[in-house]
Amino acid sequence: MKTHPGKSGFLLRNLLSGFAWLAMIILFFFLIQAFFDVDFVHLIEKYADKPLMVFLIFLASEVIFGIIPPEVFMIWAAGSSGIASYPFLMVLLAIISYSAGIIGYFLGQRFHKTRAYRKLAVKTLRRYPEVLRRYGGFLIIVASLTPLPFSAICMLVGAIEFPFRKFLAYAAFRFLRFTAHAWLMHHVSHTWFF
Repeated sequence: MKTHPGKSGFLLRNLLSGFAWLAMIILFFFLIQAFFDVDFVHLIEKYADKPLMVFLIFLASEVIFGIIPPEVFMIWAAGSSGIASYPFLMVLLAIISYSAGIIGYFLGQRFHKTRAYRKLAVKTLRRYPEVLRRYGGFLIIVASLTPLPFSAICMLVGAIEFPFRKFLAYAAFRFLRFTAHAWLMHHVSHTWFF
């Protein structure tokens, strides 16, 4: 008989996965800079005066299941302090990510009976309905804090018409993830990249 981890085990496993993913992103940037002599300051300065474009790309990425890791945008924010302070940029990124989750919730609520949603559910969300049944709203918290596809989970939660106020409260853990990762990315990026 297959056993499933408890809530704390599920959260811990996904948090460890998140830290591993974050370490890989940092290592990737470090290796690129070390072996290819890439000037991240110069690259970021090209986009520093186009924050609206960066924020729109981030919003699109977050709605489309986080195709670009948020940490890439955190590195951009760390190197773009000329346009605004790093904490201000991080608050904006966190709000955008949280808003993308809300968009996902309403997309799931509105389109869950369509053929397109069913195809998406088969391809992308197939394992999460069982996880949602097992963990309930706790899955939203875990998706908020870890690399689980936040917007996809929000879409699934909207599709089952999970209570919206509870969803907003659980999804607010996204701000905690951004706070922790922003602090770490700020120190790492200024030590190695800028």
